[in-house]
Amino acid sequence: MIESALYQFSMLSLTTWLCSTTIARSDIFDPARAAIKKRSKFVYDCVSCQYCISHWVGLFWVLIYRPRLLDSGLLAVDLAFSTFAVIAASALIARTIGRM
Repeated sequence: MIESALYQFSMLSLTTWLCSTTIARSDIFDPARAAIKKRSKFVYDCVSCQYCISHWVGLFWVLIYRPRLLDSGLLAVDLAFSTFAVIAASALIARTIGRM
């Protein structure tokens, strides 16, 4: 069971990093970011920041796949832990890839 959770964690971290980078930096999302910027600078700043958007993307993936890296007996606590673990790993991946 732990191997499955670690595999899911790894895949969710990589996917969170890739989705966050795509949303925050890719040309394909330029029109969406420009439209958001016209409506709200705060939301634009959140969407154009890879780290900021990774929180929402990581939460999205964790809520869909529900990996349980811990088994505290409380689903909400386990999912919160998993979400922040995925976000942290995604940030480490971004930092490592960004230096290459």
